[in-house]
Amino acid sequence: MAIGVKRISIVNKEYPEVMDKSEVADFFRISVSSVNAMMADDVIRPIPKVPGVRFSTEKIMELKDSGWTTEADVKPLSPRERMQLQREIRQQKKIIDGLNKTIEKMQAVMKSISREIILFTTEPANEK
Repeated sequence: MAIGVKRISIVNKEYPEVMDKSEVADFFRISVSSVNAMMADDVIRPIPKVPGVRFSTEKIMELKDSGWTTEADVKPLSPRERMQLQREIRQQKKIIDGLNKTIEKMQAVMKSISREIILFTTEPANEK
């Protein structure tokens, strides 16, 4: 492809198996700096040992199909939605706290049982 020729499609027609940063940005409707952030966050990885920064078109399509969304796709919450989510978070935290307390109690019981087993198994045979 000649330099200065604008690409017509999102996917490179000359090498359909690879995409550069601008093609990935166009594909996800984000900026190239957002693509750089995706790379920094290990969301996407360039193909090694390929000149320039190129990505596997297949991997980019898999990312899209996995449901990954950009911040641009996320709609802000209404005050009501935010309150509902905060309420749900508080409820989930209470459940988690209760489960953690139960786990701590179970660990204490297991520790006690373990001590009893150790004492029982280490007693001399004539004391049994």
